[in-house]
Amino acid sequence: MPCRELLNFNTKWLYIPEDCGNYSQVSIDESSFEKVSVPHTNKLHPHNYFCEHDYQFVSWYRRHFTAKEEWKDRRVAVEFEGAMIVAEIFLNGEKLFEHKGGYTPFTVELTDKLLWGKDNVLAVRLDSCCHPDVPPEGEIVDYMLFGGIYRNVNLVVSDRLYLEHVFISSHDVTEEKAVVKAIASVNNKMGSEQDFVVTHRLLDQDGKVIREISSREEQIAAGETKQVLCEFEVNHPHLWNLNDPFLYTVKTEISGQDNVESRIGIRSIRFNENSLFELNGKVVKLTGHNRHQNFPYLGGAMCDRYQREDADILKYQLGCNFMRTSHYPQAKSFLDRCDEIGLLVFEELPGWQFIGDESWKQLCYQNITDMIYRDYNHPSIIMWGVRINESLDDDDFYTKTNALAHELDPTRPTTGVRYLRESSFLEDVYGFNDYHLAPKGELRRPNYHPYFVSEYLGVMFPTKSYDNIGRQVEFARRHASSLNAFYRSSDMAGATGWSAFDYNTHIPFGHGDRVCYHGLTDIFRIPKLAAYVHQSQVDAKESKPMVFIAKYLVPAYFEDHEELDQGYRGRTYVFSNCEEVELFFEGESMGRLKPDDEAFPYLPHPPFVFEVPYTFQGMRETTHMEAVGYIDGKEAARFERKISVRARAVKLEADYSTIEANGYDLTRVVVSVVDEHGQYLPFCQLPVTFTLEGPGELIGENPLGMEGGRAAVYVRSTMETGVVKLTGKCRDLDSCEIQINFVKPNGTFVS
Repeated sequence: MPCRELLNFNTKWLYIPEDCGNYSQVSIDESSFEKVSVPHTNKLHPHNYFCEHDYQFVSWYRRHFTAKEEWKDRRVAVEFEGAMIVAEIFLNGEKLFEHKGGYTPFTVELTDKLLWGKDNVLAVRLDSCCHPDVPPEGEIVDYMLFGGIYRNVNLVVSDRLYLEHVFISSHDVTEEKAVVKAIASVNNKMGSEQDFVVTHRLLDQDGKVIREISSREEQIAAGETKQVLCEFEVNHPHLWNLNDPFLYTVKTEISGQDNVESRIGIRSIRFNENSLFELNGKVVKLTGHNRHQNFPYLGGAMCDRYQREDADILKYQLGCNFMRTSHYPQAKSFLDRCDEIGLLVFEELPGWQFIGDESWKQLCYQNITDMIYRDYNHPSIIMWGVRINESLDDDDFYTKTNALAHELDPTRPTTGVRYLRESSFLEDVYGFNDYHLAPKGELRRPNYHPYFVSEYLGVMFPTKSYDNIGRQVEFARRHASSLNAFYRSSDMAGATGWSAFDYNTHIPFGHGDRVCYHGLTDIFRIPKLAAYVHQSQVDAKESKPMVFIAKYLVPAYFEDHEELDQGYRGRTYVFSNCEEVELFFEGESMGRLKPDDEAFPYLPHPPFVFEVPYTFQGMRETTHMEAVGYIDGKEAARFERKISVRARAVKLEADYSTIEANGYDLTRVVVSVVDEHGQYLPFCQLPVTFTLEGPGELIGENPLGMEGGRAAVYVRSTMETGVVKLTGKCRDLDSCEIQINFVKPNGTFVS
């Protein structure tokens, strides 16, 4: 019997941004439809100043495909990872399924309705309008939902006796041994009673079989689902942890028929009697940020490459060991990457403040079920969020959500996020959005245990990448102060700042341009100065030594910051994970300092604060400043700033020079206007105009105005291989040209 096939169903879709009653039918005029690949947004947007009504409409997607004759005795289903917000699925004109909610996956059985060996038409009517009856909506929501089939689609071909889910957990974990429990959920669509045996094989990263175990022979009636439990011990397990996130593979099969692969990490988690989190018996202070899945221009419709990239940014650029998927389950590929790099995750159900009626709550229960079923095996996930973000107490509702999560997954604690200092504590861990002392960069002491701060700071001091340097530095200083308050607390398990990235929102929030500027990076993922506070908290032995001067070197250096002291000396912050930093101004040492332990006594790596003397003669074109970091008395890192006095050129930097020609893969291109030293100009707002040659598509505004000297666009592939040339021009500045290669895509695609 052939093995299970997981086929890429992202390509060759037809799309039209309008509603018509006959679009579900097989034979229609498709000349007005556009050829697209998914992930797909129902409408491209500028990165700011647009309205949610722009994407709130009904659209249709159609996909022709041939159901192969060899599939005739097998099960065929289509898996949607996410479609916003109400999806009706039709096959050959017949409605098969309806799904409400844009953040959880759903599967549609096609087997009995297919035309074997012939053309079939799968049609999706996607309603992306506002739906108060579907979470998270009901009232205003502080983020945009967008529209489209915005996550991956797969076609699954398996035996009709198949594995519906495989849940794997580790227990009694020590360095000497661990117990692994595997629950296989088997579904029988064979039409008659079947005998079967479930076999699990545990493989290490080299593909070596470590353990193999089989169940006894089981029987399952036609049309039923049965769960089969197997347990086995693993001697001297390679434990999954933050710095060594070792992943095993479990291959599960039914009597040589259907098979599924699951990646797992063997680890133990708990909140101890002191309210602190333990991973494999060792205390970990959970530090991180909230993430929205919002990208410029595309909304949530981003390919796997950049879902994964966000996880890397969180860990390696923003110093996180922990993150919150605010305020909904996020892409599978994002969580896969968290598993791979050792980034802990708190995942929660969709919602924002509002609690609806009983039918609305039923969708919440379904969302929790779908979230846990999909993500049970991710070792990175340490808590399930079972409370609507910042909602009022509803003890009956939250008793049920908490019980449901524990029933589905007794191995993980539950939590819930509120802004209420006093609240019904029904979950295992109390989550609190702490903004009360944000102006002072402080956090309140825990009043429940276990306890973590689920949001802090950003809302109370929004900062744009092009704000004056004084505000940007103050934003960074407040982040350092908030982190200091967190590390001071001996009974606070964790703290996640609001937020990692700027994001699009509705008109009542933000600055009126539909952007919330609460992030450590802008919406393009370009870091603000505050990002380096968090990056510097990662020990140099775990990442690499770094040093960063949190100020631009401009002629107004002593004016555009803060009041000078009576000695005419300006304060300059340097963020570093080194033991000492020496700052040079015009080649003259401003001192070799230890970190400021007096102002930030609890931070792992406090800022370095230098007093730079004011010069009435101003600055010359050769003026420069340099910071040198030392570890064990030796130079470990260096950072330099030179004075910027004129715009010289456009600079284009693509994250990837090679992407796949599948119609949805893409690369970000960071665009800068730079000076003669190659430094971006922090106060530049000039527009850059692009031309693109070759089989690609430019995603973004053209021309694109700089924000603080930088911004970004994307270059997306088509189905054609080749080379794309992107050129950026601005006034009479030197232009810039880059090349991006589109290569044959990996994977097996549905024809």
